[in-house]
Amino acid sequence: PSGAGRSGEEEAVRTALDLTQVPRRKTGMGVYGFNLALQLVCREEGVLFVSRDDPDKKRLREALGPGWSLQEVAPRWTRILPLRFLWEQVLLPRICRRFRVDLLHSLHYTTPLFASTPRVVTVPDMSFYLCPEYHTPLKRLYFKGLLPWVLRRVSGVITLSEGGKAELLRRFSSLPHLSVQAIPLGAPEGCRRFPQGGKETFLFLGTREPRKNIEGLLRAYALLVSRDPSSPSLTIVGGRGWGRDPVESLPREIQGRVHVLGYLAEEEKEELLGRAVALVYPSFYEGFGLPVLEAMAQGIPVVTSRGTVMEEVGGGAVLAVDPHSPVEMADAMERLLKEPILWEELSRRGLERAREYTWERTGRETRRFYAKCLRGGR
Repeated sequence: PSGAGRSGEEEAVRTALDLTQVPRRKTGMGVYGFNLALQLVCREEGVLFVSRDDPDKKRLREALGPGWSLQEVAPRWTRILPLRFLWEQVLLPRICRRFRVDLLHSLHYTTPLFASTPRVVTVPDMSFYLCPEYHTPLKRLYFKGLLPWVLRRVSGVITLSEGGKAELLRRFSSLPHLSVQAIPLGAPEGCRRFPQGGKETFLFLGTREPRKNIEGLLRAYALLVSRDPSSPSLTIVGGRGWGRDPVESLPREIQGRVHVLGYLAEEEKEELLGRAVALVYPSFYEGFGLPVLEAMAQGIPVVTSRGTVMEEVGGGAVLAVDPHSPVEMADAMERLLKEPILWEELSRRGLERAREYTWERTGRETRRFYAKCLRGGR
């Protein structure tokens, strides 16, 4: 490797970062990939693989340091699963050899199984094993089939939380050699803190799919409105995923009070957060729960699911509820409307907690982990 003979943080690693697994419209993992790339490409050297239809490729190219190159990959190789498999398992190892990289980092469960280049893979969560019903049959088959083989061949695994790391090690306890590190995501930088007054909506951010528990949120909101008809509206922001979309059949009592928006750019999302009483994020399962951190970074209180990684991320700065209980959820929403001291306290604690999460930290800890993996886990 190009860093041989150096140690610790000074060890330079020529990295290949594969962003072709990132969708065009960036939510959790897409935001992670983009911000990690920005942290890596300004130091050392390497190659960045992006899909040609990635709307952020210009920003990435402008951020490249002198030792980095950006390689565009035709979308048919990245968006169509059989061709995606061929790209990753056959073409990518050859390209890495050509660029003489020291290490390849893949961001979404899979990486080349047969490659001479050492590999690190990010495993966002263990939902394919713990709650497979939240995925399409094809995705379950593909990722559950490949992941055990991937873990036998990589030099290291990154999870996004300590909870995710523990779940992975429990599931794959038969692989004691695994080097696993939890490296959290970062909060948005330069956010404004919005005051308590003028709040006009409860907010949900996320793809509309079964594991997000939007149906439970709608039940909770209907209960809140039945208690207090003057309650603020509910705004649901995010693209449609798979499965039945509960917003298509709203309960009669909340029709006209629930606003459904599609995918929003970061600037639009920030403005909408500023008008929110709270973020209500009752997902059944996540690998990290980035919207929780995004809301806390703007001083917006958060209601989220007890016993999940979102509660870990919140670190005592959120109202944690049973996601299966619309009553608990409605109670928490009502408290934030009627208890201004609680609102201010959660706002303050959320801001403090969010300051612990930076993309600079994500990049720094990732680079250190690369170097550790190349030293054989030492």
